[in-house]
Amino acid sequence: MLWWAGAGLLAVLAAFTVAMAVWLADAGRLLGQLNTSQEQLAQVTSIEAGVNGMFADLALGPALRPGLARDAAQIDQELGDYRASIAAEGRDLGDSAAVLAHQRAEDDRAGRLARLFAEFKADLGSGDPRGPPQDRIATHRARLGALVGQIVQGERGEAAETMARMRRLRERFTWIGLGVLAATAALGAAGAWLMAKGVAGPLQELARAAERAGRGESPAELTVGGFSEFSGFARVFHRMDLEIAAQRQALSDANAGLEAQVLQRTREIEESRRRLAETDQARRLLFSKLSHELRTPATIIRGEAEVALREPRPQVRRLREALGHIAANGAFLQRRLEDMLALARAEDGRLSLRLQPLDLKELALQVAGLAEPYVRSSGMTLACEAPEGPGPRIQGDASWLEQALLALIDNAAKFAVGGGAIRLRLTASNGLAEVEVEDDGPGVADAELGKIFESYYQADPGGPRAGSGLGLSVARWVAEKHGGSIAAASPAGGGLAIRIRLPVAP
Repeated sequence: MLWWAGAGLLAVLAAFTVAMAVWLADAGRLLGQLNTSQEQLAQVTSIEAGVNGMFADLALGPALRPGLARDAAQIDQELGDYRASIAAEGRDLGDSAAVLAHQRAEDDRAGRLARLFAEFKADLGSGDPRGPPQDRIATHRARLGALVGQIVQGERGEAAETMARMRRLRERFTWIGLGVLAATAALGAAGAWLMAKGVAGPLQELARAAERAGRGESPAELTVGGFSEFSGFARVFHRMDLEIAAQRQALSDANAGLEAQVLQRTREIEESRRRLAETDQARRLLFSKLSHELRTPATIIRGEAEVALREPRPQVRRLREALGHIAANGAFLQRRLEDMLALARAEDGRLSLRLQPLDLKELALQVAGLAEPYVRSSGMTLACEAPEGPGPRIQGDASWLEQALLALIDNAAKFAVGGGAIRLRLTASNGLAEVEVEDDGPGVADAELGKIFESYYQADPGGPRAGSGLGLSVARWVAEKHGGSIAAASPAGGGLAIRIRLPVAP
């Protein structure tokens, strides 16, 4: 009886072994199909990422376009690998009508993708440095995106179908295991338990691992007991799972790295543009101020020379006085030229003041002496009003303050024409020194008083003696650099009064 039971058990085990070998072969083929589907899905995903990266580079502008040729070559290589994978898959699956139709459809989509990408490359290589028009780029992007989406969807469907077949195979193994368990229950609980442990357990573990791989979870080490085929199958499956996870991670890292590089490059470009703009603005402003202040002493020098030359028999004293003014203004011009040379060697286009203690009264009297010939040649008079005794002392740059006061007097001489008077007043109170230049001209409208200190602004741009619109801007710059302020007022009776307030030194 025991022999028959053993013979029956051996027969059942033999039949089960044969069936298991067949189904294991099916499982191996399904695993190969799943591996191929996952590889093809990874290839198509990589192609999609590369195409999206090229469109992103095109949107960022010409600075990143030199790398498009390299990206296009990489995508061409990946397209070739993908088509080769389709051909290899067709050879492995056999030559049935359904398989051939499916492979032809896959190869047709891959061929259309290669042709669309070739058209896109042809537009990129058209020779236009600006690249293809935006409507063409949008068309390529839509067509390529739609076709890649179809291919990705198809590969995912193929992988899902393979997974379904593997699940059905698992169910088949489960049912066979249960049948063997029922058939061998009468022959011995030990044999039934052994079969259940050797077949059902490993298959369930493999099925769970396949489901985890399908969901994209992190791969875990498979510990499958039972027959050696299951252990080998588990090792192959685990290696495949590791490769897919590595490919996903590499693709994710590549996308993250590309985004970081694009962001970093964009920040560097913006920072470079900002620094260049600041440097250019500083240089242009300073050269504008220097060009205007060079004009005023040049006018004084010319006026002194013309007044001296108009006298048929000039006195030696008058000639010495004129030559003294010319020499003083020549020295001023030399100082400004030295500043311009220093500026040419500077990197940021900025120029600092040379602050030192000085008597503001002495400076005002010196400015009046320099400007008087120019004012007199314009048909006006210049009066300097200052308190008795020493004047207020400040910390300042004498040459720049001199230029600011000359700019105010020059402005008054331009517009207070017709024999008028210009008054230069100096006062001090409450820790502030005030220098005022007042004229008898037509004045400035209240609406324009706040604008006359802006660079290039001219209240009467079409007037006969209009300047460059920089004199009062220079004066405001000098006042603010000395920690002071400048303001203008136009009394109801006419004329214009401009006041510079500077802090008195302790």
